[in-house]
Amino acid sequence: MPTLDRLKFDLKKMIADNFGNVLKKLERILKPDSSSYNTLLVLAGEFKQWNNRQMQNVQSQETLTQESNNLKVRLMDLIDSLEEKDVLSAFSLQEEIFEKILVVCKQPERKSYMKRFFPEAYFMHVAYDDATMQYNPENYDIIIFDDHPFDSKDKAEQLLRRYLNTSKPYVLYFGNGQSSAVREHPEKAYFSNSVFSLHARLFEMLNYLKYTRATAFHTNVAS
Repeated sequence: MPTLDRLKFDLKKMIADNFGNVLKKLERILKPDSSSYNTLLVLAGEFKQWNNRQMQNVQSQETLTQESNNLKVRLMDLIDSLEEKDVLSAFSLQEEIFEKILVVCKQPERKSYMKRFFPEAYFMHVAYDDATMQYNPENYDIIIFDDHPFDSKDKAEQLLRRYLNTSKPYVLYFGNGQSSAVREHPEKAYFSNSVFSLHARLFEMLNYLKYTRATAFHTNVAS
């Protein structure tokens, strides 16, 4: 079941960023009558207690770190032990998007509009930014740069180049204008000029990431 292998790979990557979200994700996809679900409930209870102790500041940071590391190891063991029979639906796993996406709107008021295209039920990790660049682009897989409304005299091109010059993420340019920066970076940038092609181009990029990561994953397993 390649989808399950992909799920395990993505869930383990998520643990460092947000342990609680991984627990919530597993709670949605595991069969309630499975032994894996019972193990999950135990871990969720212990994580809640650990979080309360952290909030109340009743333990030393060293103890909290040791307990946190222990919980992470046990959660990774649970993920590694998952079998197809433990999961509610293989179809739901195929539909959800685990890649980290940063949507950059040069106009802050565009954020609410762009959010309509990325429902949280399917897109698990989407953040929204503007020209302030409050998020580190290196922490994301894909950046969607919203260049609406287009104005050749504004500073959007300069902002776009800052993202294109990062080492990790790919950039999907969403706008009606002809960006010279996009044309200069064919190995990193893609172009979309409508809401329909926005999703089409995005999923092409996601598939590229999926298959390249799958190749790396199976190569590591084989070695």
